[in-house]
Amino acid sequence: MPESFISELKARNPLEQVAGRYVSFKRSGSNLVACCPFHSERTPSFTLYSPGDHFHCFGCGAGGDVITFVMRIENLDYMSAVEYLADMAGMRMPETGDRGERRADKNRFYEMNKKAARYFHEKLLSPDGRQALSYLTERGVTPEMIRHFGLGYAGNDFEALTGFLMREGFSGEEMKTGFLCGISERTKRPYDYFRGRVMFPIIDTTGKVCAFGGRIIGNGVPKYLNSSDTPVFKKSRTLFALNFARASAQERLILCEGYMDVIALHGAGFTNAVATLGTAITPDQARLMRKYTQNVVVCYDSDDAGKAAAKRAIGILKEADVSVKVLSLKGAKDPDEFIKNYGRGAFEKALTSATGHIDYIFNDTLAGYNMESPEDRLSFAKDICRVLSGVESDLEKEVYLGKVTQLTGIDTGVLRRELARRTKKNEKETKLKRTENDIRTLIGYGDRVNPEKIKYPAACSKEEGIIGVLLMHPEYMGDDSVKECVRPDDFVTAFNRKAVTEIRRIYSELSEKAGGAGGDGGFDFSYLNETMTPEEVGALMKMRVAREELADNGPGVLRELADSLAEEKRKAGSSGVSSASELAERLRDLKEGRSRRGAAETEK
Repeated sequence: MPESFISELKARNPLEQVAGRYVSFKRSGSNLVACCPFHSERTPSFTLYSPGDHFHCFGCGAGGDVITFVMRIENLDYMSAVEYLADMAGMRMPETGDRGERRADKNRFYEMNKKAARYFHEKLLSPDGRQALSYLTERGVTPEMIRHFGLGYAGNDFEALTGFLMREGFSGEEMKTGFLCGISERTKRPYDYFRGRVMFPIIDTTGKVCAFGGRIIGNGVPKYLNSSDTPVFKKSRTLFALNFARASAQERLILCEGYMDVIALHGAGFTNAVATLGTAITPDQARLMRKYTQNVVVCYDSDDAGKAAAKRAIGILKEADVSVKVLSLKGAKDPDEFIKNYGRGAFEKALTSATGHIDYIFNDTLAGYNMESPEDRLSFAKDICRVLSGVESDLEKEVYLGKVTQLTGIDTGVLRRELARRTKKNEKETKLKRTENDIRTLIGYGDRVNPEKIKYPAACSKEEGIIGVLLMHPEYMGDDSVKECVRPDDFVTAFNRKAVTEIRRIYSELSEKAGGAGGDGGFDFSYLNETMTPEEVGALMKMRVAREELADNGPGVLRELADSLAEEKRKAGSSGVSSASELAERLRDLKEGRSRRGAAETEK
C-alpha cells in the first residue's frame, strides 16, 4: 500500500474522531482517556496519546493506531480496515495485486457460505425438505419469515452439500476450514457436517452469510449444532439477527436464547430481538450490543437454567455499561411459546412491565427462602447484601436495604454494617486479584503473544526495551552503528525476533522508496498491521508506551540494551534464567496468603 495513501488515510481519519464513535473521551493532562471498548471496565484505562496518533489500554493491553483500532472494533483484517477507513473519508483505494489476493481469501469463504445458504434454502422448499418445512410450519413460522431469514434444510446425505460445493469449485479443505464439512480419516473424503437439520444462516452486519446453526429434526444430539470460528466468523463476537435488529435498536434490544425465539418475535413485529449462538453471552457480545443501544431487555426461558443464564447475562451486560431489564414471561417457557399462546399485544404489555435487574435478582432470591424461618431470613439478608455490594448507587442500596428490613425485621443500620463489610471484602479481593494478575503478567503466565516470555523474562525485558526505543525513534535504524548492534539473531524469543525483523524491513523498504532520505525514512507504525495481528500490534505499542515514560531513550541506551541482550542470550543458552522461578515463588506465596485470609474470613 503506497505510503502517501496511508498517510492521507490517517490524516483524514483522526484516531480521536474514529474512536470517539465508540467511547467518550475525557482530558487527562495532554492525553485523552476513556473506558476501553475492548474489555469491560468502570475506571478509564484506554489512553489516546498526544498528538493523537496512537492508543494503549492499560487494562487489556490493546494498542496501536487508527487502523489497529478499526481492525479490533469491527473485527476486520488489515486490508478490510483500510477499505473501511477509505470509505469513511471518501478516498478511492489504489489498485494493487496484493490487495486483490488478500480480499480473495475472505471473499472465497463468504461466497462459499452464500452458495451453501442458497442450497439449504432450496432443499427446504423441495420434496426432500417436506419434514423440515412441516416442523417450521407447526412452530408457526410463516413463508415470509422463512424467506426473510433464509431458512433451509440439510438432508441426511453425507455428501450432498460437499458434492454441490465441489462442483462449484470449492475444495474439501476450504469447506473444512469454513466448518461445512469434516474429512474422513479412512477415505480422506469430505463429508457434510450439517445433516438432518433445519438450517439458520448467520448473517453479519454487512449482510454477508458468515456461519450456520442447525436444529436436529426429531430426536438426536446435539439438539443444536453451530459453526465454530472460521476466517469470517467469531462466535463470541456475533449475534443472530443483529443484521436486522440494528436498524430498530436505538430504543432497546431484546436478548433471547434461541433462533426460534428471535424468529417468532420478528414475525410479531419485534424486529429488535437478537440471540447468542448456542453459548452464554460473552463480554464481546455485550459490547457489540452497546454499540447500537444503551438498553437491553433479557428475555430468556422461564426454567431454572434460563434464570441462571439471565443472572449471568445481567452481570456481563452491566460490566459493559448497559442498562438491563429482565422480562419474565408467565404461562410460557420461552418467547416463542408466549407469542403463540397470547399474541403480540400481550408480549408488548409484558415488555413495558419488564423489571430492573436488581429487582429481578431480589425477587428471584426471595423466592428461594421461607420468611417464616429465622434462619432463612438471615440467609436472605446476607445474600441480598452480597448482591448490593456490587451496586454503585447509594440510593439503590438504601431502597433495597429498606425492603430487606420490612421482610426480615432486621434493623437497617445492622444491614448497612453487613453491606459495608461485604463491600470491603470485595475491594480486598479485587485488589489482591489485580496484584496477582500483575505478577502473572510480569512473569509471562498466559502471554499468548509471546509465550516464551515466562522462560526468558530478563532477555525479554531487554528485547522489549529495544523495540520500544525503535518505535519511538525509527530514525535510529538509519545509523549504521545501531544496525550493527541491534541484530534479530540476538533476540531470544521468537515473537520479539519477528517484531524487530519487521520493523527493520519496513524502515528499509520505505527509506529506499524515499531515495535513501534521512530522518525516520518514512517509517509508519501502521505498516505493522499488515503482517501482525491486532494483539501483536497491541503488545508492541505497550513496549513503546513503556519507553515513553522513561527520560533517556537515546542511541546510547539502545546500544546498552543490545549489549545486555547479547549477554542474556549467552546465559539463556547455558544455564537458563533464574528470575522466572523467583517470580513464580512470589506468586505461590501470594496465593497461599490469599488462601489463609480466605479461611480466616470463613471462620468469622
